[in-house]
Amino acid sequence: MAPLDRWKHEATAFDRVLFFSDAVFAIAVTLLVLPLADVQLAPTHVGSQLVGLIPQMLTFALSFIVTGLFWMSHHKWFQLVSAFDTRSLWVNMIFLLCVAFLPFPTSVLAQRGDTSAATAFYAGAIAMTGVLACTLWWYMSRHRELLTSDGAPALLHRHFLSSLAAPIVFALSIPLSYGDASLAKYSWILTYPVSRLIQRATRREKAKAAGRN
Repeated sequence: MAPLDRWKHEATAFDRVLFFSDAVFAIAVTLLVLPLADVQLAPTHVGSQLVGLIPQMLTFALSFIVTGLFWMSHHKWFQLVSAFDTRSLWVNMIFLLCVAFLPFPTSVLAQRGDTSAATAFYAGAIAMTGVLACTLWWYMSRHRELLTSDGAPALLHRHFLSSLAAPIVFALSIPLSYGDASLAKYSWILTYPVSRLIQRATRREKAKAAGRN
């Protein structure tokens, strides 16, 4: 790989990539609340109007948490990365595109969350964002020259496996939403236990491999 095709951890170019990534996340989570901020309340029955906004508030909270988890993952695991190359930079950019897009499906779900189309649209957006995150971790884990240490590929690979939970659960909820939109939304709770199951299976496989050696 040519030296000019890599942006190192110490270089200003590498830092700018991370700063830009953080800025995209910050703007995305800020935009999530705009549908609520634009609500115009009538002067009477304010309490009942606020109660009616609870579904939108819950949708905002859900998207804030999901976006925050993507950011935490991005922040934590890029501590294992020492450089970008052109391909990883593009994958990161497309991942950030998905993150920046999330306020729109969030707004759609907040307004029409009782419909199958809105639920499937939101689930598809989250699944696609998760797929791009997994692609990024997979690519980084395969290129040791971009990482900080010899142990980083194994850590990133385990993170890649556990990160599969979100795209799998949200993708499977898409066909489910056309049968029952509410059930599809409840199924999203399975993301955490599925992630834990993958982590446990990965640890068991690692232990077996260590035992064979």
